[in-house]
This record gives sequence, structure tokens and C-alpha cells, in this order.
Amino acid sequence: MQIHGSTRPWKVSLQAGSLVGRIMSSYKWFAVSFLGGATAFWLPDLLMKALYRGANTPLIEAALTLACPSSLVLFYFYLVHHRRSEAEGLSTAVFALFGIWLLSLTFMTLSRTFGGGGFRDFPFDWILIRYYLVSSLIPTRVFLLSMLDGTAAGLVLGTIAMIVCHFRFERGRWIIPPVLLSALRHARNKSHPS
Repeated sequence: MQIHGSTRPWKVSLQAGSLVGRIMSSYKWFAVSFLGGATAFWLPDLLMKALYRGANTPLIEAALTLACPSSLVLFYFYLVHHRRSEAEGLSTAVFALFGIWLLSLTFMTLSRTFGGGGFRDFPFDWILIRYYLVSSLIPTRVFLLSMLDGTAAGLVLGTIAMIVCHFRFERGRWIIPPVLLSALRHARNKSHPS
């Protein structure tokens, strides 16, 4: 495609591998990895709490310990299978792991809703909402609440599984976007001239 209107025609590349195409693909895979990984991990917890509305028993906790990481790993391999043609891009395992940890309180609260608590009893005032959002960013708080939910062992196994999957199958994929890394390097080089 050529753009006319100046003294020199400019050629614009609109191929599938262009920067815009790669950025849109990265956003798509980010959303699918982040939201899909979290949903795949926490779906067994939601189903278990919907079916068995009582307190956690050792049998339910053992089932969640196996079911949550298993469904996550199945989702991961399904997604990696569909991305096998892409040589570059974001790490599915790492962004699924981010989704699991950052959306964990939302899913745990949603699972408690089936038993009569959770979002049914959630007082929607701004102080509590801010506390809830900040708690989602603190891994120790998430782990403590997952122990109360009965999913702590599954959370640890799922975390280990995604770390192993990243290093085993996606070592070449990025965690920090290359555009951001190059901008940080450029800014660092400007602030510290040789």
C-alpha cells in the first residue's frame, strides 16, 4: 500500500507480522491466559462449593488439591497447543499464574456465595472494597485466605506447575513486554551517558 500526497510515496507494511498485529495478538493472549487460567484453576472450587454447601471436609480439600491444578494444566496445554505456530509472544504459564493469584479473592468470595456468604453478605462500602483490592495484591494474604477456603495446597501445586511449564515449554516467551524493556533500557542509557 502506498500513501500519496507528498513528494515521496511512503510504503506502509500491513502484513500479519506487523507491530500492530503483534500487539493485538499479545493483548488477546494476555486476556485469554490471565482470565482463562484463573477460571480454569478456580472452576473446580466453584463447582465443589455449589454442590457441597457445608463446611470443608478433608475429602473436599483433597479433591480440590487435585482438581484445581489439574484443570489448570489441562487448560495450559490446550492453549499452548493452539499457540504452537507462534514463535514469540507472552508466556501463557506466567500470565495464567498472575490471573490465579490476582483474581483468587474474587473467585473465593464467589464460591462462598453459594453457601449463603460471599457476595451476598459483602457490604459494598469503599473502605472494604479498597481493602479487598489491596489484599488481592498481597500473596501472603491470598495464601492465608486460600487456607481458609481449603485450596492452599492446590494453589501451591498450581503455582509450581506453571513455573515448571514456563521453564520447560515457554522459556523463549517474554514476561515483560519487549517494547517496555527497550524503553526502560533507552531511558537508563539516557540518564547514565557513557
